[in-house]
Amino acid sequence: MMTVNHTVSEMLNQLYTQILGRLSGQAVAMVQRFSLKVFLHFSHQVFVDSMEQS
Repeated sequence: MMTVNHTVSEMLNQLYTQILGRLSGQAVAMVQRFSLKVFLHFSHQVFVDSMEQS
């Protein structure tokens, strides 16, 4: 009986790890895209401001 429980918990552990890995991968991609957008927007604002100043 102990071995069955152990096997099930092993399987659940692997599944959980895979799901977490995928989720964290998606989260990292979303954060990267978001920060890229913010960076582009910010640099565009700075560019526009410097153009208006000159």
